[in-house]
Amino acid sequence: MSRDPGRYYRVSTRFWLNPEVRAWPDDARLLALYLLTCHHRNMVGLFHCPLAYMGNDLGWVSKRLRNAFETLVQADFARFDPDTDIVLITNALAFDPPDNPNQVKAAVKIVGALPHTPLLAGLIESADKHCEALAKALRKGFATVSKPIPKPTRSTVTVSVTESIVQDPASTKPTRGGKTSKATDPRVKALVDAYHDRYVQAFGKKPHIVGGKHGTLAKRLLSTADLPELLDCLDRYFADRDPFVRKAGWTLEVFESRLQGYRLARKEGPDVDWSREPETDIPV
Repeated sequence: MSRDPGRYYRVSTRFWLNPEVRAWPDDARLLALYLLTCHHRNMVGLFHCPLAYMGNDLGWVSKRLRNAFETLVQADFARFDPDTDIVLITNALAFDPPDNPNQVKAAVKIVGALPHTPLLAGLIESADKHCEALAKALRKGFATVSKPIPKPTRSTVTVSVTESIVQDPASTKPTRGGKTSKATDPRVKALVDAYHDRYVQAFGKKPHIVGGKHGTLAKRLLSTADLPELLDCLDRYFADRDPFVRKAGWTLEVFESRLQGYRLARKEGPDVDWSREPETDIPV
């Protein structure tokens, strides 16, 4: 097994004793645990996690994911901003608040790297209850905060995932001339988002895009491997401390050049250690 323990977060054993949780369908409980422990999550519970990620990681189609997420939204366990693909675990800070000033600074930096979302107000509302230092720092760092997204009624919950995330991605759509053409492959956006998300988690800032080529690169990568394999290889890439990768700055172009090696290592099993020489350098 790899010696890299990865990030970890506290999950209370009372999760299984909560009467409301016990009343949830099995899918809702699994989705809740997924959100609490997935590698997209960060220390504050406000993180970028497109529905495509969830559908792919869980192997669920649209309807199944939608039904499970609706249960969590109704229980105010989680909220979702469809404009930015940001998720908020509403009570994350109750069980895992920042422990010291350095962690508070790190939390503010993580939030600052996310797209603007009204869910930030919900995070600050939670911080008021569970971590006053973080609430103060967030208000200082983000002076203009919109009102939180209210808890919706069942009729207003709109959570959807493209079926093609776990089924056939090929589809057609009408054009102005009445002809049909291939719709944008949702896997391309999922892969680009996954790269950006991992970069922000690793370095606290967005990656530099040269010439807007990430979409083209993603299409080319998807022609050589399927999305789940590429996502796994991305994790290996960001754990790779090879001097060449470090000097190049973990670009998507370098990922493409090293993909075959990650794929071969993946087939060899989980014993390959991709966590050598822990490094904190931030690419410029």
